[in-house]
Amino acid sequence: MNEAMKAIMAIPRSDTSRDDFPCWHYTLNGDYSVKSGYRLGISSDIGASTSNGGDMGFRWGKYGEWMLWYLRNHVVHGQKGPGLEFVVRWCLGYISDYRAANLKSDSSFERGTVPQFVRWKSSGIDMEKKSFNPHVLFIPNTLQGHITPMVQFGKRLVSKGIKVTLVTTVYLSKSIHVDPECSIAIETISDGFDDTGSQDAGSIEACFTSFRINGSRTLAKLIEKLADKGQPATAIVYDSLFPWVLDVAKQYGLFKAAFFNQTCAVNSIYYHVNRGLLKLPLTGSHISLPELPLLLPSETPLILYVYGKDLTPSDLVELVSNQYSNIDEADWLIFDIFYKMEEKIVDWMSKLWKVGTVGPTLPSMYLDKRLENDKDYSINLFEPKTSTCMSWLNDKPIGSVVYVAFGSIASPVPEQMEELAWGLKGINCYFLWVMSDSMKTKLPNKFIEEISDQGLVVSWCSQLEVLAHKSIGCFVTHCGLHSVMEAMSLGVPMVGMPLFVDQQTNGKFMEDVWRSGIRVLPDETGIVGRQVFQKSIKEIMEGEKGIEIKKNVMKWKELAKEAVDEGGSSDKNINEFVAKLLSCS
Repeated sequence: MNEAMKAIMAIPRSDTSRDDFPCWHYTLNGDYSVKSGYRLGISSDIGASTSNGGDMGFRWGKYGEWMLWYLRNHVVHGQKGPGLEFVVRWCLGYISDYRAANLKSDSSFERGTVPQFVRWKSSGIDMEKKSFNPHVLFIPNTLQGHITPMVQFGKRLVSKGIKVTLVTTVYLSKSIHVDPECSIAIETISDGFDDTGSQDAGSIEACFTSFRINGSRTLAKLIEKLADKGQPATAIVYDSLFPWVLDVAKQYGLFKAAFFNQTCAVNSIYYHVNRGLLKLPLTGSHISLPELPLLLPSETPLILYVYGKDLTPSDLVELVSNQYSNIDEADWLIFDIFYKMEEKIVDWMSKLWKVGTVGPTLPSMYLDKRLENDKDYSINLFEPKTSTCMSWLNDKPIGSVVYVAFGSIASPVPEQMEELAWGLKGINCYFLWVMSDSMKTKLPNKFIEEISDQGLVVSWCSQLEVLAHKSIGCFVTHCGLHSVMEAMSLGVPMVGMPLFVDQQTNGKFMEDVWRSGIRVLPDETGIVGRQVFQKSIKEIMEGEKGIEIKKNVMKWKELAKEAVDEGGSSDKNINEFVAKLLSCS
């Protein structure tokens, strides 16, 4: 492949009428080589293999010319699009699959057994007018923290010539806010709650069961509808919490990749539970798993730690464990981290599956700046109004503001809200606190009025813009993975207050492994006291430990940029993923 690529780039012109028309050749025994000279070898090769195919031989001769012209425009002349290696692999993949199918007539073929272009021909689609770019369906969970990473990963694929469609529920599609310049299409399937939303499900188990039943049926219809429109799906990237999507993808012969919004450490824990290698309820003083630091039981995901101790529904444990129920059938496992964060764990998981880390999934303009129009998240559950927050921050000194946010679904109990409120009021810092209207009802009486000179309480803000603002000196977070990734990628030290699901494990890694913040832990009543809270914030903002943490997060900021920049670990994984999509199309 390297020899072929170098030879292509070295060709100054061909003996065709077009200058700089490169030519490569695929030998019949499967080797890569380049013809000496400049003749248009690909067209004659395809034509020869289809000499008895009449119209098909002519079509594929023309298609060979089109592929080479695409290569010339996008590589030789520097137009934007996939890199040279992808185009070469793409072309070679088509020819190899074409020969393997031995297509010599317009015969029909069973769905999923031959290349996509054969299916298009058999269905009567005019291939000469058809774009052959791979088409990937993204199916995230309906939470903002799950949608955002997939959308950002999708933008990276779009920048490399892949068509991406985000598939969400009918109900959610009515309220999401999509940037008009977003390069990702939107389609819908049903979760069974098209009119009222899944809040009417009654339980998490009922919600996910309804989505599995209705989603499987309507996803199949969507795949068929797209094929009928001449936009057939090539692959599906699905939220790991929806393993049923893999079964639908198999039915249609599509490439299938599971997307995990959890660290590899958390996934390793869930995997061992799923395979019966980590028994519940947890016993012993420590948990020891391959390539993980020793964990206290309380440092595992909360639903595992409290299993058997309270009324935690067993269906929650089953939900996270079932992410691995059919994972051995997935073609790829994609993780929203970058390699340096969990090197040893990633290497261990890579022995079991095809694994790719693709994070941080932030807009490019905050990292490598290679995607010029990628300045925000583009698809939001809340209307992106930021003027109030940004105007307030603009008046504050550098590093003087404590930013407090616990995600879109967390809701601390009233006793905890009171401790946090008085803790913030008692520190000598400005603070910006984001909370829902329902959370505001848990604040002490007249709290907002009393802190008007010191703090600002808002219902929503653009967290990315806030964390990137020069006035922010500390981020108080629930340790949701994407929030932690944003802070590390933007060089903001954290005070972590894990609340539920995987956040206890994230908090452990944030403090002890990545050394990018301080955890605050609850007392025997389950509440983080105001004194503990204040002490941690002051340590970050003013203390010696805070100085060391700030140095560490700046190191992580550089490593995050490195990962997605050209040649970085995530960039390489994304490129490999694209190459695989191209070869499967």
